[in-house]
Amino acid sequence: MELKDYWLTIRRRWRLVVAVLLVVVGSASLVTWQTTPQYESSAQLFVATAPSNTGELVQGGTFATQRVSSYADLVGTRKLAQEVSSTLGGEIEADTLMRQTRAGVVPETVSLNITATNPDAFVARDIAQAYAEALSEKVATLETPRGQSDPLVTATIVDDAVASSTPVSPKPIRNIGLGVVLGLIVGVGLAVARDLLDASISSADDVSQVASAPILGHINVDPQAVKLAPAEALAMATPWAESFRVLRTNMQYVEVDNDARVFVISSSLPGEGKSTTAVNLAVTMAQQEQGHKRPKRGNRCPQQIGWKGGIADFERAGPWGDCVGLGPQLLRHVGVIGQDLGSGDRVRPTGDDRRRKVAGRRAGALEDHVGDLLAVDRH
Repeated sequence: MELKDYWLTIRRRWRLVVAVLLVVVGSASLVTWQTTPQYESSAQLFVATAPSNTGELVQGGTFATQRVSSYADLVGTRKLAQEVSSTLGGEIEADTLMRQTRAGVVPETVSLNITATNPDAFVARDIAQAYAEALSEKVATLETPRGQSDPLVTATIVDDAVASSTPVSPKPIRNIGLGVVLGLIVGVGLAVARDLLDASISSADDVSQVASAPILGHINVDPQAVKLAPAEALAMATPWAESFRVLRTNMQYVEVDNDARVFVISSSLPGEGKSTTAVNLAVTMAQQEQGHKRPKRGNRCPQQIGWKGGIADFERAGPWGDCVGLGPQLLRHVGVIGQDLGSGDRVRPTGDDRRRKVAGRRAGALEDHVGDLLAVDRH
């Protein structure tokens, strides 16, 4: 598929794309709304040694850099979590503190950040501060040589934890933005997949791909035209009338070497416009003085039946029973039509009294003559 094909698919399946987009964005909004806000608070420690001269200062800095990663690992230990839990009064269990706290080393520095997360901003602050103080004491204990009172390495709190007023999660703007992007991707993907798997014929391009015969015309939908008598509707300068005139012109060049031409108008399902097309095409040909063209009996139940002035303007008329085609239904339901000419036949004007009249046999005539029902005779 080319880029143009994707765009046409989106235009054709835009309802599906919009529906998927709304569902995904709605789901993202619902999850965001139901998620409990989480607050973070951080405390920072600075790890250093106590050198006695300049040479020891350089070595001490290297030593502190190597040791600071080990101190970060201490934050995840259960023993330190139990000490913090005791400091906080035992309200929060050690396992919970281990899940809510993490430590990280600032790259290429001796700074150590301890971050605590909790639904309560003040509780998160207290946890981070308690961990910083407990770790500072733990480092001093571990780094004090036996028999001495001063530690070789110290972890000093340089930034106390504070309560935050803004939750770190959920993030509504980010979540909804991701929902929009994901909804568009999924919606367009489903639209393209459905279009590729759709075997129905819904456009002229689809017809050209499955049939070798040329397309003779396009009949658009006109709700106003179908309410009028065919002769009246086709006399107007409308796209509806023009589409039948184009079809009539194109049909003149079908089988041009054969004078005896029979056109069958059919479709896959009932109610798709076979009778409407046949009648309007007959009227259009009559208006061009090609009077021998007429619709023949069909092999399906007509969707229209009855007479309303002008030429055959059919309507659905009651239950069909065991109907077979157009001819039997006209004989069964229409009855005697038009004006009695004395010969048993009935006539009905086409709307163009100067040139055409539509004649039909009286009801009850043999079905072998139903082809003459809409025969157009020249005056």
